[in-house]
Amino acid sequence: YFKPKEKRLLYEFLTVLKKASYERGKNQGLSEFVEALPEKDFKDLAREFVKTYQSCYYKDKDFTKEDLEKLTFLLKSLKEKLKREGRF
Repeated sequence: YFKPKEKRLLYEFLTVLKKASYERGKNQGLSEFVEALPEKDFKDLAREFVKTYQSCYYKDKDFTKEDLEKLTFLLKSLKEKLKREGRF
């Protein structure tokens, strides 16, 4: 079963935050989830990831190569920041 890259990136984003002890509530939207994160350096990266994801998803436009590259970069940066903080 193949999932589109943007869905895999979103799943990985949520998994990374879950491993860092930040779990999205069952009925919680992405923006609401990110805004509930503590104000740390990684919150800006998480906010930018969600903003980029939602700018395509909710406007029913296709994710471009550039969108996917930006999401990948933001996810990698988020992982690195959480690792440096000892959260991941």
